[in-house]
Amino acid sequence: MKALRWYVKFIDGLNEKVGYFTAWLTTLLVLVVCYDVFTRYVLNSSKVAVQELEWHIFSVIFLIGAAYTLLKDKHVRVDVFYMKMPEKIRAWIDFLGNLIFLIPYSMLVIYTSYELLWYLYFMLLKYITKLRNNRGQRTTYFL
Repeated sequence: MKALRWYVKFIDGLNEKVGYFTAWLTTLLVLVVCYDVFTRYVLNSSKVAVQELEWHIFSVIFLIGAAYTLLKDKHVRVDVFYMKMPEKIRAWIDFLGNLIFLIPYSMLVIYTSYELLWYLYFMLLKYITKLRNNRGQRTTYFL
């Protein structure tokens, strides 16, 4: 039981750090969007790479910020009935909601992205091998 408490504290601490990182990442996203708007409407030149960067930063914020939001219990929900219920019933609603929605959705995301992850990993290995062969370096990998 002590190990489980340590693990929960460790994950909560990690989520706190992720939350702070997400806050700074959101600031970076605001700056990138301001730059994009300025170049598009004032300088009449916009770059696709900047727009892609916006989407990538937003995706990271959304994906890693979800854990912090769940830790702080600030995720979006309809509080019409929830806040009027006793604490014990709210805890059961949170538990069942996580069990029915969060865990299956997370498993679906992992399952559907597994094949793409391996594909990208081996493409990266192939690219690194090509670079090293061009430089005459050793190409052995230890996984």
